[in-house]
Amino acid sequence: MGKPEMLENDPIAVAKSKAYRRQMVPEHLWRHPTRAAIDALALRFDLPNHHSMQDWEWEVADPNRLDDFIGAYQSGELNDDELFTLMK
Repeated sequence: MGKPEMLENDPIAVAKSKAYRRQMVPEHLWRHPTRAAIDALALRFDLPNHHSMQDWEWEVADPNRLDDFIGAYQSGELNDDELFTLMK
């Protein structure tokens, strides 16, 4: 494919790379954040949560709150979907 910096500037190469990675994991094992997990995490951490938000976990990511997020992850209080969404 070429050097990583070249991949970032080539949308076709990026698309091919993403398609290849999807093939590596069988579709029945694909996983995505659930609405319930997003709602619970937004409430717990007082994060914005609008249905129009795309890629919620990226939009609300905040490196300044990393200790809060790790603490919640390790607390044992989150369900599996919340753990997955929090660390996505």
